[in-house]
Amino acid sequence: MGMDDGAALVSDLESIVGDALRVVAWYDEDRYELLYVREDLTEHTQAVSDAVYENLVLEGIAKEYLEDLFESGELYCTIHEFEELRAHHFVTGQFEGFFVGVDSGGKVESRAVKEAVHDHVEG
Repeated sequence: MGMDDGAALVSDLESIVGDALRVVAWYDEDRYELLYVREDLTEHTQAVSDAVYENLVLEGIAKEYLEDLFESGELYCTIHEFEELRAHHFVTGQFEGFFVGVDSGGKVESRAVKEAVHDHVEG
C-alpha cells in the first residue's frame, strides 16, 4: 500500500470519527504497516502490534469458513467491542486486510467506517 493511499484512508476515517480514531493499519501475509496511531497510544501500540498482527492473520484464515457457515455472502468486517476500544477488522483476502480502532462509547457509526474502508479498497 502506498503512502498516498494510506494517507487518503486515514483522512477519510478522521472525517468520520474525528478524535475518536485510535489506530489504522494495513497488513498482508508478510508484514503490516501502521498508517496512523493516535499520539497518546504510540507506546502501547508499539508494544502490542506484532501480536495483534498475528491475530489478524489468523482471523483472516477463518474468512472462508465463516462465509460458508453463515451462508450470508461475503464477510466484510468483524467488530470487537471493548470497554475503551471498538476494533474493526476488514478482511480483504485470506492473508490481508485493514484494522481500524476507534474509541468505544461515542457516536461512531460502524457502517460509515465500513463504507470508507470498502470504498478505499474498491477504489
